Amino acid sequence: IKCVIHPPVNHFNKYTYCNVQGMMSKDMGYSARLKKSEEYSELKSSGFMFLGFAIFGFVYIGLNLAGVLNLLNGVFSYSVVTILFTAFVVLGISSLIKSKKVFPQIAAENELTQHINEWLDQNFDVAKIDEPSWSSYSDELLFFYRINKTKKIIQKQMGEMNEAYLDLILEEYYNEHVA
Repeated sequence: IKCVIHPPVNHFNKYTYCNVQGMMSKDMGYSARLKKSEEYSELKSSGFMFLGFAIFGFVYIGLNLAGVLNLLNGVFSYSVVTILFTAFVVLGISSLIKSKKVFPQIAAENELTQHINEWLDQNFDVAKIDEPSWSSYSDELLFFYRINKTKKIIQKQMGEMNEAYLDLILEEYYNEHVA
């Protein structure tokens, strides 16, 4: 975890934040729009599920080899099923390794999210954000315009951030406080 303390850009920016392995960069993998805690949970459960199926599969193969079950016949069938369940082991271990890499990023992301939410609590006001020309827009369109403008203001205050991450945080905040 690499935390970078940024000096305030102006009097609105009172907070510091952590740049956790590219969390602030535009190319960070937030395409699925998951928080790191959710990504960690999904990777961990996927890993255990793959490993569980692999164990079940190897028990199944073992029971067939022992003659308890007689559902696989021939070398080809055993080879295909063995390769399949070996792939499950590889996928399971890979998912668990990825989850261990994501885990340290959770605390820093939560801290950054808290700082953004605190800034929003102090500075977000629909009346200040809305443009006079927006008065005839539907609620759905207003949502996108407000999120976009707020995102630009936050990036001006706190520096460039991953847009998908910022969209996620702003949508959550907007839905809790405005909608």
